[in-house]
Amino acid sequence: MTEFVLEAAPREPRGKGGARQVRREGNVPAVIYGVTDPRSVQVSEPEASRLVHHLHGTSQLVTLRLTGGKSKKGEEVQVLIKEVQTTPVGGRLLHIDFNEIASDHKVRVGVEVRPQGTPEGVILGGTMQIVMHEIPVECLPKDLPDGIDVDVSALLIGKSLHIGDVHFPPGVSPLAEDDAAVIVISGRMKEEEEEVAAEEVEGEEGLEGEEGVAAEEGDEAAPDQEEPAE
Repeated sequence: MTEFVLEAAPREPRGKGGARQVRREGNVPAVIYGVTDPRSVQVSEPEASRLVHHLHGTSQLVTLRLTGGKSKKGEEVQVLIKEVQTTPVGGRLLHIDFNEIASDHKVRVGVEVRPQGTPEGVILGGTMQIVMHEIPVECLPKDLPDGIDVDVSALLIGKSLHIGDVHFPPGVSPLAEDDAAVIVISGRMKEEEEEVAAEEVEGEEGLEGEEGVAAEEGDEAAPDQEEPAE
């Protein structure tokens, strides 16, 4: 499991004015919720922005190193990012809510699905559809994986990979049914498309031939219908 670390310092909850002052100083106001009473902290805006961008919405454990105030020297808190607030334009980081995680309590989070290999069905002209971008799992914080790798190379068109086909690391239990689809290969094989295209061409040629015959028959019938002039 990759370790993500962020330095955090205490701040006084002084309302919007205080939050603006924190931002002017190049930091981001944040709150830690969970095991103890909520704690107001501040983190470096550049470092927090890089971390949020790197995690891009996935559920990964973050270690907050608390310094100053009533924090114990070298105190570290395991957290998950609960909510992020950004500006509508530019996406500047405004506020972060963290959830503190107890090391001896299991957490329920979604873990990113990472397809490995190129499906045979895609090589034959199909399309891979990821039904579950994240798989809900339950585990202790120490067992939380960065992602779940799934081998899709053997999947053919019309076939699916289900939760029951996925190998989960020790200590990690899925919270979805075994028959829930994770990845589906859809579409038609190239050979089938070529056959359909050939049939369509043959059908068009046959139609043109019938129209030509009908036209010739009509031309031949025309003189028989004429009556001699009197």
